[in-house]
Amino acid sequence: MAADSRMALRVAVVTALKADAALTAITGLQVVTKARAGVTTLPYIKVAAIAGRLFDTKSSDGFAGTVEIHTYSIRRGTTAGVEHLQNLICNALDGAALSVTGHALITFHNEFATSFEDPDGESFQGVQRFRFITDEA
Repeated sequence: MAADSRMALRVAVVTALKADAALTAITGLQVVTKARAGVTTLPYIKVAAIAGRLFDTKSSDGFAGTVEIHTYSIRRGTTAGVEHLQNLICNALDGAALSVTGHALITFHNEFATSFEDPDGESFQGVQRFRFITDEA
């Protein structure tokens, strides 16, 4: 039976985001998996929840689910900074052939994106969700 691929997928997503030159130029490699862990300035990216379920076909076992990615930026009066980061994240990840250790990535596609002003009135947040399917390696 295939193991849960969430941990390996998290590593693959963080690695891909940190390797993207356009994102690195803006965020300075500030890609985290816990709220503001080691982050000193905005903007930054957080690879948040990864949820899903194991499934079984007659020939293999796999895992299907979603990855939620949050972006944080300051651009007073507009969500443009967050939306630009979201576009770059989509360019880096949508349909990417991520290397998921111990698993075969079947698909990884952007499903949803939204942005809004944080309650502090100073910063903006974006939320994206990507749908994925992994199978036994």
